[in-house]
Amino acid sequence: MNEKASEPTITQQANLPARRGGLPWLLAALCLTGVFLTNNSKIVTGAQVPIWDARAFYAPEFTLVADHARIGRLLLWDPWVAAGAPDYADPQVGAASPILVITAAITGGEERGFITYWLLIWLLGPLGLLIFARHLGSPPWTAFAIALGYAFCSFYTGHAEHTTFIYSFSFLPLITWRFDAALRFGRLRPAAEAGALWGLSALGGYPELTILSGSFVGLWALGRCCFASSDAPRNPAGSVANRFRFAAVALLILFGLGILVLSPSYVAFFKEGSGYTDRAGPLSP
Repeated sequence: MNEKASEPTITQQANLPARRGGLPWLLAALCLTGVFLTNNSKIVTGAQVPIWDARAFYAPEFTLVADHARIGRLLLWDPWVAAGAPDYADPQVGAASPILVITAAITGGEERGFITYWLLIWLLGPLGLLIFARHLGSPPWTAFAIALGYAFCSFYTGHAEHTTFIYSFSFLPLITWRFDAALRFGRLRPAAEAGALWGLSALGGYPELTILSGSFVGLWALGRCCFASSDAPRNPAGSVANRFRFAAVALLILFGLGILVLSPSYVAFFKEGSGYTDRAGPLSP
């Protein structure tokens, strides 16, 4: 039997550090969720509500998406704004995001449904960081402390009103986790998974942060190529050139698949936005 046939699968490899103690990771995730919900208890109970943009813009748009989703339709145009606004072409509305549409369909268009969605996507980021830390072999309670700091970092708390910022930022640990698995183990499938996550992060996120997330992944690839890790059993090592070639292919797959996933909103943006908003093209001098 050759070496490749006898080696563990990518899923088994990615979980090797964590398989030795799954219970501490589960407890860390439960504690993280508990602290997060306790800190937001007044929002959970309805004593307080999101303010500013979250309540004035994102919550009404969530209601509109929910009303359409519950009758089996996707929100395309909003007839109540500017004599008709192409909401489907605005990634910030999230009309093409499966996460938003499914959550809206389940919870309904009331404010409670929006708060559920808002807290859900916020919690996704810290939990994703725990998964990423497990992949890297970090001790569970060290990862818990870092994820707790991430949950209440200044970006989250400072941009809590900007729902699309929260959405984009929460996907970053998951995207990097899958892409790092591709680089560590020399497999392209995790790169495709990272691309799907990156595209999904664009369907309900802020476009600038979508670009920044892709740039961060590129920098992560540069670091992995220049500083090969000894804990990577399938890292395509041997030479720096080989690592860079593999990383380049992985990035092409990531961005290629990601662009396909994000295309519903972004193709619509340039098609429907032309003549509606000057953001669909270069600004006039």
